Amino acid sequence: MATVRKRWPGNGASRPERSPEIADIGSCAARLGITPERVLSEMMRVAFSDLSRVAKWRTGEDGLQVKQSDELDPADAAAIAEIVASAATGRIYRIKMHEKTPGLTALARWIGMLAKPASALPEDEPTEDEASAARQRLIAALDRLAAEAGAGSGDPGAAC
Repeated sequence: MATVRKRWPGNGASRPERSPEIADIGSCAARLGITPERVLSEMMRVAFSDLSRVAKWRTGEDGLQVKQSDELDPADAAAIAEIVASAATGRIYRIKMHEKTPGLTALARWIGMLAKPASALPEDEPTEDEASAARQRLIAALDRLAAEAGAGSGDPGAAC
């Protein structure tokens, strides 16, 4: 494996460093405990979250009643993006959940419910006839430019 030596600031010693092109992403993910199953599980926690399992609400001053954090299912707690409380009273008045749509969309694509995005689809390859016609047009344009350049200088080799 190729390594790049980089000087540590301060002491002048060097340390080997992997270049990003060579780094083994799989072993890094394994060291960090990142597995496809864990990623899917986290996406599912957000995608299938439900605010009604976190809080109850009704109109009026005491309308929002939030469950205590130790009463929450870990999946529901993971889906909470933000909790805002009053600075004066400490009363929670807003709960923001992570967006569900990106996770649902990714999961739907993963199980084959949705087509891949247009940017991920391969571009149409030109047919052999289209490629040949494009080559001929390019050659004709280059010949024309060479002839024009050569005619202007009087030197037949000036176009090259």
